[in-house]
Amino acid sequence: MKVLLLFDSPCYRPRGYDFQEEFKNTDWNTELDVCRALRESNYEVSILGLYNDIGMLLEEIAEFKPDVVFNLVEVFKQKTYLDKNVAALLEMLGIPYTGASPASLFICNNKALSKKILSFHKIRIPHFHTFYKKRPVSFSRRLKLPMIIKPLQEEASRGISQASIVDNQSAFFERINFIHQRMNTDAIAEEYIDGRELYVSILGGKRVKVLPAREMKF
Repeated sequence: MKVLLLFDSPCYRPRGYDFQEEFKNTDWNTELDVCRALRESNYEVSILGLYNDIGMLLEEIAEFKPDVVFNLVEVFKQKTYLDKNVAALLEMLGIPYTGASPASLFICNNKALSKKILSFHKIRIPHFHTFYKKRPVSFSRRLKLPMIIKPLQEEASRGISQASIVDNQSAFFERINFIHQRMNTDAIAEEYIDGRELYVSILGGKRVKVLPAREMKF
């Protein structure tokens, strides 16, 4: 079976580049581990790092003709919300790929939308409010301090720091302005809940397998 290992690259690398230098860095452990596991399982593996050119992906697919794409792309053109577009392209081409669907990626990338869906299904969430760019910002009396303020559409913890947790109105306006002006994106504020952060991965459809919980230690 032919497998195309696809991930995002911080700079341009031509097709056929082996990324051996990058794999020496611990920041690339995921890509390295997946590559090793695939090759040790006797798959024929081609590696491609996407930067700003989707054309090289189309060329690689046309020439290598992968049976499946192992999709690790999280960013395209320095925009995290374009990860869904890469998955959508693979879907349009009819090529099986690992990871979430375009619809799932779209929902997960919008923190307000995902919270509304959870709330509809009666899953408890912190109270929140969305603050869009170029619109007046007012302090919401419905939300209680302290709050945590994040970019509305960003990957993982991008745009989050100790300054994201605010306990007064002055810090509240300052952080929203930071996200609007410095990050050029919308913001979401939600009531801060102190506690542990746990991840539980679930595999499968009709038959679900729940993997052991993992804790994020900050």
